[in-house]
Amino acid sequence: MSFFVLHQRFFEAAERFPSKCALQLRTGPAEYKKYTYKEAADIIRGIGLCFCGRGIKKGDRIALILENSPEWPLFYFGIL
Repeated sequence: MSFFVLHQRFFEAAERFPSKCALQLRTGPAEYKKYTYKEAADIIRGIGLCFCGRGIKKGDRIALILENSPEWPLFYFGIL
């Protein structure tokens, strides 16, 4: 049986569409802060490595307290 695991699907999309926009936030009338799939995947991996390097392991609890922003899923997937 195959399970739908959101962060795995994200990394599959990052492999297929590395230069496409994955996340964006409007910062002005015609201005956006954007992350491509490759940029987002690199950030997610870095966050994951940072947590592992601090001794956090599977089963530990982590509070994610951020405003609604493109960084929220980056940290969420990094924690996963």
